[in-house]
Amino acid sequence: MSKGMLIVVSGPSGVGKSTVVREVMKRLDGLSFSISHTTRKPRGKEQHGREYYFVSREEFEDMIEKGEFIEWAEVYGNLYGTSKRELERRVKEGDVLLDIDVQGAMSIKRLFPDSIRILLFPPSMEELSNRLRNRKDTTDLEIKKRLKVAEWEISMYREFTHVVINDELEKAVDGVTAIIKGERLRTERMMNKIKEML
Repeated sequence: MSKGMLIVVSGPSGVGKSTVVREVMKRLDGLSFSISHTTRKPRGKEQHGREYYFVSREEFEDMIEKGEFIEWAEVYGNLYGTSKRELERRVKEGDVLLDIDVQGAMSIKRLFPDSIRILLFPPSMEELSNRLRNRKDTTDLEIKKRLKVAEWEISMYREFTHVVINDELEKAVDGVTAIIKGERLRTERMMNKIKEML
């Protein structure tokens, strides 16, 4: 069985990563979602084992000590990480989509240089600020911090293979979907099919 593609969707807090990923997952077959671990509290209708594995800081730190993460980072006071076991299992099964922050995406790039890395851009910093303000759980101080970090994250665009502007959800989902479909058709990924034909 061939190894699947590793596809990272990343971007600043509030850019719409989770929403775009959820919609792309509905559109494409043969794509699984790598569920990250986090110490943050669930938002809205998020469920343990669906969007994230929600764990205590103590559990997370124990997993770090045991070397269970491919990448992990502290973001706005919460820990986030990608489990080695989870990722390896899913890549063996096919193409895997990760929804992670830019720090995590840089770690994935170092470990998997052939990964597809998609950076979601907001239409403007003003719009990103508005989106963050619409989150009920974010204070003004947190918004300022997140916007400062967002400037750095956006400046890292050269580290990504693709950039998609999330101005309108449907267009952003179309863009990410088109990238994945195109990557699946690359010659090196079609070799088994090509060999069957020759």
